[in-house]
Amino acid sequence: MAIEIRPITPEEFDAFDQAIFVGFGNPTVTPEVKDTQRALCEFDRTLAAFDGDEIVGTTGIFSFDMTVPGATMPVAGVSWVSVKPTHRRQGALTQIMQRQLNDVRDRGEAIAALWASESIIYGRFGYGLAAQGIELKIAREHTSFAHQPEVCGRTRLVSRDDALQAWPAVYDRVLPSRPGMYSRSEAWWSHHALGEHDDRGGGFSGRFYVQYEEDGEPQGYARYRIQSGDNDGAPGGTLAVQELIAATDAAYAGLWRYVFGVDLVATIRARWRSVDEPLMWML
Repeated sequence: MAIEIRPITPEEFDAFDQAIFVGFGNPTVTPEVKDTQRALCEFDRTLAAFDGDEIVGTTGIFSFDMTVPGATMPVAGVSWVSVKPTHRRQGALTQIMQRQLNDVRDRGEAIAALWASESIIYGRFGYGLAAQGIELKIAREHTSFAHQPEVCGRTRLVSRDDALQAWPAVYDRVLPSRPGMYSRSEAWWSHHALGEHDDRGGGFSGRFYVQYEEDGEPQGYARYRIQSGDNDGAPGGTLAVQELIAATDAAYAGLWRYVFGVDLVATIRARWRSVDEPLMWML
């Protein structure tokens, strides 16, 4: 039977979402995850491969603006690329990706970008390595600053609701200065960056939200989790920084100083940091 490629309707979303998770080797979709996916879905930018009435392949796009050197431009944020094991190596993925790239071109988007789960797949469609990141792993005993940076503000813990109110403006201040950063819609903040669903996998706590302020105005923020641990009677916990954004040097130093000062922590980890991370020259 011929494969049909087309966007899905809202009524087809559940089957589409299930196909994504089967393609990624996870047959169970929790209600919380499904609600998040639906809230973020741009139905006109989805594509599904139909074998009769069955969805056997998927992809979607999140529409963003991305900072590039000297400008900001629209970008197609590619996601949800999957094919069911029953239909691999039968041309479904090629048909989906060709149709998607045609749509991206027709919309006038010069860039399509994604974080690849299996990067070897995408080269034949024209994708290549665009940016690198680093993961920091810092032992608590190595968190002293080489000099004490001037910090005139204060840090305080805030609620998720407070973060939703204040943090998008801080993020948007930093956005133009960092190539590769992408814009966040209100739905992206509410359902993804600061989503209400709080996955506490791996023994980690719920999220903590810390805000750096000067004269009551937010200048930076960080969100993190803590995993308790014991090291022969000494604190052995891990603090995982999920995001740390600072609009000023003082906010950057103040937030890291806060992170390094959290009690009962032996290791600080931070993923997806930039290769020119100032912290590496500050300790």
